Amino acid sequence: MTAGRGGRAWLAAVAVVALVAALAPAWLSAGDLGDVAVAVTRGALGAAAAVAVAVGRPSLAVAGIAGVAGYASGDAAMHGWAVPLAMLAGIGLGALTSVVLGLAGARLGAAGFVALTLVATLAGGALVDALPDTLGGTSGLQPVPGLSVPLPGGDTLAFGPAGTVHLTLLLVAAGVIACGLMLRALPGARWRAIGGDPERALDAGLRPLRGTLVALAVSGALAGLGGVLAVHATGVATPSSFSVDAAVLPLLAAMLAARGGPAAAALAGAATGALGLRVLPALGWTGPPGAEALATGVLAAVTLVALAGGRRVRALWPGRAVDGGDAATDAAGEEEEPRWPPMQPLGGRAGLLVRGFDVVPERGAAPLAQLELAVPSGAVQGLAGANGAGKSTALRGIASALRRGGDPAVRFEPAGARARAVLLPQQGGGWPGCTVGETLRLAARAGHRSGAEARQAADAWAAALDLDGAWDTPCESLSHGVRRRVELARVLLLRPAVLLCDEPLAGLDGADRERTLDCLRSAAGQGVTVVVAEHDRASLARIAAATTELRRLDLDGGGEPAPGAAPA
Repeated sequence: MTAGRGGRAWLAAVAVVALVAALAPAWLSAGDLGDVAVAVTRGALGAAAAVAVAVGRPSLAVAGIAGVAGYASGDAAMHGWAVPLAMLAGIGLGALTSVVLGLAGARLGAAGFVALTLVATLAGGALVDALPDTLGGTSGLQPVPGLSVPLPGGDTLAFGPAGTVHLTLLLVAAGVIACGLMLRALPGARWRAIGGDPERALDAGLRPLRGTLVALAVSGALAGLGGVLAVHATGVATPSSFSVDAAVLPLLAAMLAARGGPAAAALAGAATGALGLRVLPALGWTGPPGAEALATGVLAAVTLVALAGGRRVRALWPGRAVDGGDAATDAAGEEEEPRWPPMQPLGGRAGLLVRGFDVVPERGAAPLAQLELAVPSGAVQGLAGANGAGKSTALRGIASALRRGGDPAVRFEPAGARARAVLLPQQGGGWPGCTVGETLRLAARAGHRSGAEARQAADAWAAALDLDGAWDTPCESLSHGVRRRVELARVLLLRPAVLLCDEPLAGLDGADRERTLDCLRSAAGQGVTVVVAEHDRASLARIAAATTELRRLDLDGGGEPAPGAAPA
């Protein structure tokens, strides 16, 4: 769900459809308005699911959250609450419910979170069915008061089947457009970054848990809006929100409209609701299956075909693969010296001291090697070794130890220094769901800059690494060389005091290799402590003052490693 012309087109489509439907209600009867309200609010559920998908939390509880909000609002209104206040309470409860589910599934992967939300939805439905038997009454609410607003001259603006003007669609459209705009702005980019690669987001200081909970709160509030509007527009609350059909529909809509964001998901959800509630019954469909179940099945089939087709298209034509030009060559073909932006390490300069650090591939495993490093501020240290020696594992372990703090084997120098250590990973470049510009601006803001400073710094690095032409391009569509440049700019925009580079030259051609080496050399010259793990010893010797050879521990013979720092 990247920003761009497509996102703006979907938002415009929602606004136009909403305006036309709201201004032309005369051809709808009172009974029709109830079905329309339900179909429209299902669009809000699709948009809510799209927000949850963006942050990597695909949910089957969106419709159930709408049901919780609708029941709460309807019950409060039936007990004398003012309808607007009851609706706000329902929306707030929807947001809170979504956050609670997010906390409960914080340690789960995407599949586990889907399972958790399905269980929660089915449990909510069982509770709704059980309460009437326990407390007496029925499992639904009726009649729920509608929302009406007095107008000058004695007229009333009513939201519901008995109203003279039906503006439920406009309220839903307002919520969908607000979410769409949020996803197109920096908060949405942050959510997509978290959903695309939580570990890298954590390394970039984006606070994945907090970002996830904020996104889920927005999703829950939008689902709650759909739920309360459906209940107050139809005057009835039923357990249907907790059915499996209702749970699956918003998620399918979000998956189908993955590129269009909340607006496209809302239209997909609303269209499916209209198909099941109005079109199929008008055509005489009586089932089995029921019209609504059939409409959901149609959406599922379309979604599967679209996703499968999208994979084939990307395999044959992976989008606009952007190759940047050579920034070191001007129009006359003469080489000119690159001008690197100021890096200004956050927290001040700091060296790196590693003493007796065990390189452990995973928790509980035997160490591969033991590392000794002493790298002063502003120096470049090489780390070499055969495949499997543990170079990548060592860098990840050092980065994790510095981030956590408290490890006596790994610390900043001088003792007590507080600085930022950042890992330049071996794979990837930017976040797949974000554009180049979004990736750089996120990193710039994570480097503790203001909004204007962040944009200026991101622009400077885009110019220095010849990324201007790829600013609005999704990172997943970039060529390998350009993605590596994006990743280099990203980590340096974080303003690290210690930069740990895992094979930064892998897969790069001559021009990109020279650009990367020059950039790392310049970073060290501006006070950044740089450690580079690399197979290319000749290139490493050009920038590193010393190189440490990482050798595997001789566990059988009990021998100690001999890493030894040798002049490059």
